Amino acid sequence: MNKDERWRNSIYAKMAQEEAVTYLPNGNQKTTPPEDQPNYDVYALELQKNKDKGKPLIIYGNEITIPTQISLLKALDMYYEYRGINLTFETWWEYWENGFSYAINRTGTPGLVTNYPINDRPNSDGTTTPGFRKNRDERPGYLELKNPNVKNNPLWRTIEYWPNRSKNESYLLIGSDRDIINQIIQLEHKGTTGEGESEAFRISNDSYRRVGHPEIFISFRQRENIEQGYTALESVFQVCMTEHVEKQSLKLLPQERILDIAELKNWKNNVTTQFSPGSNPFILKRGRESYSYNLYKAGLKIWSYFKSEIDARDLIQRLLFVRGLQFNEYFFSQGSKPVNETPYLNPPTGETVLNEPFKPNRYRPIADLEFWKAWVYLPVSREKITLVSRSNRDPVDSRVQ
Repeated sequence: MNKDERWRNSIYAKMAQEEAVTYLPNGNQKTTPPEDQPNYDVYALELQKNKDKGKPLIIYGNEITIPTQISLLKALDMYYEYRGINLTFETWWEYWENGFSYAINRTGTPGLVTNYPINDRPNSDGTTTPGFRKNRDERPGYLELKNPNVKNNPLWRTIEYWPNRSKNESYLLIGSDRDIINQIIQLEHKGTTGEGESEAFRISNDSYRRVGHPEIFISFRQRENIEQGYTALESVFQVCMTEHVEKQSLKLLPQERILDIAELKNWKNNVTTQFSPGSNPFILKRGRESYSYNLYKAGLKIWSYFKSEIDARDLIQRLLFVRGLQFNEYFFSQGSKPVNETPYLNPPTGETVLNEPFKPNRYRPIADLEFWKAWVYLPVSREKITLVSRSNRDPVDSRVQ
């Protein structure tokens, strides 16, 4: 066989190899023609093994686009890391626990002296400022609540935090790494009130969040005296049932219970007793005075406008009954109250927009809203279960009847 024939046969062999029948792992032939088969690869990518273990990114493409995707993802990962956006709790904790002992230089406003020295510092008045975190026995500590099966753990983290490990005082913190870091810092600077409730859990932006627990929603709707040109008013109040979880794998604390039908029926009876006894639904009296009841550790953040303080207390006490709690004056507060009601009583009229009559917005309208319905939302399974309803379009779930 001469040189040309060998070259020709090698070309034929390569062509035959490209068009050969593909066999699947079970031995069956793949009948899809080669030209119709996918021409891309799929990869599971972990940019940082210590952070992304068990949670890879899925990328796919051809031999040109795969390196491009990896390069862009790595650039974003480095960008976020350099700016502290993807800071991990473990990395931050190493510095927090040790009192940032690496920071030997203190720069900034001239003339200021730090209150957090690395070592004990004698002062000119004869006193001594103790070194920050110098006493190892009084440093903070934490435990993480996890399921041994990684797949059964939720997307958030649950940390029990001790500001001082020598004292039996801990706080349950829930959220992402950044959420938990912020909560710890708030605890450090806010301290406790002496009333049994940390001020860090009473801030208005609700940084202490309860996630993954069933939530009861109770809605009210205006049914009569609807002013012409305006829609009926509605109000919805939310109560988080923090003692319950949907399934065993989510049970992280001893006091947590698995939700069952019997408990759903119990919630239904409580809602019915308080808001829909017989044919007389509870009336929510909306007004111009704002009141709130905030108990974040129990999943409560109630706020609305009411006609009076009496009306606010009435509703809140009923919601607390559904939650299984007693009213506590410490968590009840009054917000804004209009000094001059003239703008509320007499909104501007006769205005036009593009030569069309314009109906101005109402500010804190006064109205009576009837209880309309109540339902439970399960955030993990994303299921809505109607407990009590006066709506024909949304009947009570058959499981709780």
